[in-house]
Amino acid sequence: MLETGLGASINLALATLPGCTLPTVNLSSDRWYHEDIVTPRLEKAASGTIIPASLPYLGRQVDAGLVQTLTLAKRQVRA
Repeated sequence: MLETGLGASINLALATLPGCTLPTVNLSSDRWYHEDIVTPRLEKAASGTIIPASLPYLGRQVDAGLVQTLTLAKRQVRA
């Protein structure tokens, strides 16, 4: 599982749904990445659990500035 916080946030949201008996593994972002592309970062609570963010939708926002900084190349595709 080398997901950024974005993919992990989707997994976390699915794991909180009623009837979800086989949630995926969710680990804090800092286990894999020095910087993650989402804010707030996914972090473990003292109990070792991941707490869903209280913001709407996935609970996190993509840090567009960081994505811009980390981007090595861009391509524009037109239909």
